[in-house]
Amino acid sequence: MPHEIAIIGCGTAGLAAALFLVGDGHQVTLFERFDTPSPVGAGLLLQPGLPVWRRWGWMQRYWQRARACGIYMDARLKAVPFFDISYQNLHPSLFGLGIHRGALFEALHDAVVRQGMKIVTGCNIADTRIVGDRREIMDKTGVVQGAFDLVIDASGAQSSLRSGHGQMKYNKPYPYGA
Repeated sequence: MPHEIAIIGCGTAGLAAALFLVGDGHQVTLFERFDTPSPVGAGLLLQPGLPVWRRWGWMQRYWQRARACGIYMDARLKAVPFFDISYQNLHPSLFGLGIHRGALFEALHDAVVRQGMKIVTGCNIADTRIVGDRREIMDKTGVVQGAFDLVIDASGAQSSLRSGHGQMKYNKPYPYGA
């Protein structure tokens, strides 16, 4: 059964979640506090969950684009040992992908735009509340932006929503941004 889902945050996590949920037939609206969605941060090492990109045929071109922008990382990569990246011990087809956050963002954002998903920009979501069997989201001026079956907070490590909802077990910002 399709659901109406709000995703707060138009970064890597929000965009990826939106694509997977739309791929499963749900209606998704993304809310971004900035006027223009853009990547925040530096590089990433995508771990061996990469086959999820191939789940839907329409994602294949975005996966190829992201992979072309990244660095294939496996045990054969000769570099200064920092951590063990020998994914082939798990399965011969597995590898990591070192990629700049901007390149991954562009691939994901392009996929979201091509899917025609609604993106509400310049909208800083500050609170949510349950009304009946749905959850309303409000911006920082108190305006209700809609009611949804599910709300996903993908607004990042400094989310203002986390402290007011759920049971936060651990929230220690790292000094080096990772």
